[in-house]
Amino acid sequence: MIQELDMRRITTAIKLLEIKERCARVDEAIQRNAGKGKAVEEAKPSRKDGPSTLKQPEQPRNQKKNK
Repeated sequence: MIQELDMRRITTAIKLLEIKERCARVDEAIQRNAGKGKAVEEAKPSRKDGPSTLKQPEQPRNQKKNK
């Protein structure tokens, strides 16, 4: 029982360190981009309306006509 709790604590600590490292990398990237003077926009889902975005079903090229 005590060994299981120790393993759980170690696993949790490792996960927290991984999260901390990822956050540090993101912070560094944000600081690098802030120095470039380019505004960073939030990613918005693109919404395209119109017939050009709809795929038309392909017609078979060799159609046999019934006589």
